[in-house]
Formats: sequence, C-alpha cells, structure tokens
Amino acid sequence: MLSVIRNDAFRRLLKLSFIFGLAILATHWSASEIHEKWRIRGDWADTHPDQMTPEGYEALTVDGANRALGPLIYGFQAFLIFGIAALILFVIRASKGKASSAAISITTPAVETEPVKERGEGLHPDNPYQPPAS
Repeated sequence: MLSVIRNDAFRRLLKLSFIFGLAILATHWSASEIHEKWRIRGDWADTHPDQMTPEGYEALTVDGANRALGPLIYGFQAFLIFGIAALILFVIRASKGKASSAAISITTPAVETEPVKERGEGLHPDNPYQPPAS
C-alpha cells in the first residue's frame, strides 16, 4: 500500500518505519507465543505429577535458549521477509518507471520549430497589430 505514495523520501521513510515496527511486533508476538507454550507445559506438568519423570521436570526448566533466542530469530525472519518484499517492490517500481519513461520518449514526436522571423518581417505595413501572414 505504501508503494502508491508519490513522494520518494516520505514513502521510503514510511517503508523503513513499517519494516522495523512490524519486525518488533513479530518479535513481541513470538515471545508471547513461546511464553504461553511453556506456561501450558508447566501447567500440564503441575496437574499430572504422576506422569512426570525427573528428566521431564528438568526439561521444563532447561530450555532457556528457546525462550531467549526464539523471539529474536522470529523477529529477524520477519525483518528479512519485510525487507525483501520492500526490495522487490522497489525493483518493480524502478523498472516500471524506466519502462514508462522510455515509452514516453519513444512515442513523443519531436517538436519542430520554425525559424524566428525578424521583427516586422511579414507584417502588413498599415497595421502593426496584424499577425504575420503565413
């Protein structure tokens, strides 16, 4: 939607803002999802202690990398996806602009000009406001 904005600087600034904002939003959402996943696993372990083993309890507390790095990885993936989409749209817009400017220059006829006449040349001597005769 931002590609229809005509002002180049404003459009590019908005696109960068959206890319960073949506990447931060994706990071936040993935952190919430990962936290919820581990909360559900912990609740299940609390309600089913007879099915839990010591290794199972250890697995509930050891996976700090998923909690810490998971949101960053998902946020970086979102940043790459939005950045690549913006780059593709930039290439399409640039190629469309070059194609339309080339088509305009090909189809626009050259303007033929007549040589400038000297002042007074072609005027009727009795009327100075009469246009030159062609």
